[in-house]
Amino acid sequence: MSKFARDFWIRIGLPFLGIAAIGYWLAQKLTAINSLQTFKVLNIVGLSFDAAGILFLSHFVLRNPRLLKFAIGPVAEYTSAFFVAIPVGVMVSVHFGPGGPSHDLVQNIIYSTPVMFVMVASTMFFGRFVLSGDDLLIKDSEERVNYLGAFFLVAGIVTQLVAAVQDLYL
Repeated sequence: MSKFARDFWIRIGLPFLGIAAIGYWLAQKLTAINSLQTFKVLNIVGLSFDAAGILFLSHFVLRNPRLLKFAIGPVAEYTSAFFVAIPVGVMVSVHFGPGGPSHDLVQNIIYSTPVMFVMVASTMFFGRFVLSGDDLLIKDSEERVNYLGAFFLVAGIVTQLVAAVQDLYL
């Protein structure tokens, strides 16, 4: 196996598959709930984004150079992968896993506009702000971690607003 292939599997492939397996398991748990409500699931997703954004924007991380390097490196990679791989695992589960009372609702949630938007935006953001290389949009580590935190915070707020509107009107 080449060095590139080994590095890919260790750094990206295996963690992505592990996180997707968590998404598969999570979908199985959600489909088993009899009275699942969309707005509650979206609210939890939004709070998860908010927590990631606050982690990246905290001054504790920004003031410590070692933590800043760690935050913009492995933490940013796995956090971004988390918000892409979990929905992928849920998608696999709703198509190939066993059904349950809330199967159709989980399928509607995973293919909803906020979830799809965040998956696409996370993937694009990941390539331009997180991965190392010469093609980074912003070179300064502190500025990159600020943008990453702002992205997660805004995505969380928008997802929670969608959940609030669904709670009011559905």
